[in-house]
Amino acid sequence: MKEIRIILMGTGNVGLNVLRIIDASNRRRSAFSIKVVGVSDSRSYASGRNLDISSIISNKEKTGRISDRAFSGPEDLMGEAADLLVDCTPASRDGVREYSLYRMAFESGMNVVTANKSGLANKWHDIMDSANQNSKYIRYEATVAGGVPLFSVLDYSILPSKVKRFRGIVSSTINYVIRNMANGRSLRDVVDDAIKKGIAESNPQDDLNGLDAARKSVILVNHIFGTEYTLNDVEYSGVDERSYNANDRLVTEVYVDDRRPVAVSRIISLNKDDFLMSIGMDGLGYQIETDSNGTVNVSDIYDGPYETAGAVVNDILLLSKVQK
Repeated sequence: MKEIRIILMGTGNVGLNVLRIIDASNRRRSAFSIKVVGVSDSRSYASGRNLDISSIISNKEKTGRISDRAFSGPEDLMGEAADLLVDCTPASRDGVREYSLYRMAFESGMNVVTANKSGLANKWHDIMDSANQNSKYIRYEATVAGGVPLFSVLDYSILPSKVKRFRGIVSSTINYVIRNMANGRSLRDVVDDAIKKGIAESNPQDDLNGLDAARKSVILVNHIFGTEYTLNDVEYSGVDERSYNANDRLVTEVYVDDRRPVAVSRIISLNKDDFLMSIGMDGLGYQIETDSNGTVNVSDIYDGPYETAGAVVNDILLLSKVQK
């Protein structure tokens, strides 16, 4: 059995489910054992070679804390010998904190898996340059389509092809809001409902103004077309008090126009026979037009924190295969 040692930062809805999936996987005694040697939330942390994941999960569920040890920053965890840093922390506004964290990890000999979009959306060039300089990898499956396989499909399943266009519903919160408003509910009522159900963050502003989907657009265009775009290069819009109809969706699109890659995230009205119309209110999905593999459609029925956590753990396992 191969062992991979990880440090996990952030144990909110996604991070806590990462721990649950790891705990269940280790109990099944699969080909890989994921050993958590450091874990933190915004207030507390635990570190050491013999951490009990089940106890950490229980503490977090009962007290809202990892432990009684006060967390002061990443340095509290970096003393542990680890193969991989996992970032499930909330997104910062400018990505500077994330870039600093990933650079610290790369320079310490760790690969990185992230569910946090802000670093890649704001500091793509700097992060990728740091990874290359240190001969390390970063994977970010969970940043765009939650638990729906996306970058794994792009990287491993359509290799003969050039991507011509990506179209996707990759923002569950804003589409949940739009579709409920189309049924006559008010913006405030739907947002409150989404927060209670865990669909939206307690502060959903980044979702509602379209910033979260814009960050995803940046990551997509840079990954697909090799650009170094930032948020300034993306056209995006959010939701407001206007009236919406049943076919309105927030759609993220990445394509080439006059030899220039374009990234757009905006609310549009879809035709009733559009594949994206088949995606349910709780799901995410996308369509990729390629030159050799035809048109690839991928979606799920439900996508939440547990499914997103599954994408994080999948990245951990993928990187365990290249870890020396």
